[in-house]
Amino acid sequence: MENASRVHSWISNITRHNVKGLDLCLRLDKTFFIPSSLFKYESLTKLELSASCNIHIPKSFSFPKPKSLTLSYIRFTEDDGWNEQHFSNCPVLESLFLDDCTWFGSRKFCILTPALKVLEIYNYSPKEDGLQDYDLKIHAPDLESIVYWNVVAKDYDLSSFVKLVNADIYFSVYDGEERIGHGEERKAVSKFLRALAHVKSLIIATAELEAVLFAEDYVNILPTFNNPNKLDLTLGPASDELIFALLKAAPNLKKLRFNWDIFGDDDDDDNDDTVYNETDDDLFGHLQSVLFRGFVWRRGLRWAKLILKTAKSLQKMTIRAGNCFLKEKELVEPELQNLPRASLECVLSKTCDRVIS
Repeated sequence: MENASRVHSWISNITRHNVKGLDLCLRLDKTFFIPSSLFKYESLTKLELSASCNIHIPKSFSFPKPKSLTLSYIRFTEDDGWNEQHFSNCPVLESLFLDDCTWFGSRKFCILTPALKVLEIYNYSPKEDGLQDYDLKIHAPDLESIVYWNVVAKDYDLSSFVKLVNADIYFSVYDGEERIGHGEERKAVSKFLRALAHVKSLIIATAELEAVLFAEDYVNILPTFNNPNKLDLTLGPASDELIFALLKAAPNLKKLRFNWDIFGDDDDDDNDDTVYNETDDDLFGHLQSVLFRGFVWRRGLRWAKLILKTAKSLQKMTIRAGNCFLKEKELVEPELQNLPRASLECVLSKTCDRVIS
């Protein structure tokens, strides 16, 4: 769409027909002002808005009916008043998706939506105009699911998400100002994770988590997740120290997944249980199932051996063979089958080239 007046006319014509869902993608050369009429139609329950240009949303608007809002490639600025206003005027909004957006001007970004149940914030490539210099405030007491794939914000002001069921977290690192390992960054990460203490299913990417935490004593930084029964570690690599710290932080874990390259290039030595303490025999006390996806034979075998030896409630261990494992499959598979098991009920699935759920 090239002409702003034509876009305004088109929006007015569409909304007159009581549409319930609108996907609006703006490709304009100049700054575009969203007409206030877009936010007045009570029939509209779902809006998807993306833009390759700068857009301005009315500073004061009421969005009474939409339950789902997706904003992609949007430039948030101080002039548009995003500090406290916009999302607070969405009283029934249940799902909010922010995809690859940027921030300019203000140093606070607020999401105040009491009815919100699903929140997803994506920005796959750390940018200079990201959240790293912002205080991110999220007040959503009914939140049930959160996905946060973004840089670490300067600070977080978060609700106590007591109803939270699922969390998918990936902290990317913006190092343009040598922020890696910064003490305030560690505090922000710890504050964010503490808000997830009630989560039941946690997916956490470890690729840059160690760089963000930048600490030897992970246990004192990570909160205790008493409710999670499922932990999915993905997008590695991760050191054994970090993996153990994450497992200790989830003492009631029932389901554990090691995903893809969590063990890196498998270039460590063959010393078994290098950081395992015999006093940690209850580390896997509640564990019932384990899945290795993309099994790396040296470190994978070491972790499989450790879990089988100590997990007394384990019912199933499933291993998916990775390419690097196939070469040693004939040698390692018999060893896997013959490993001692603390649980007599544990079934070890045969290694294969497809995922076994």
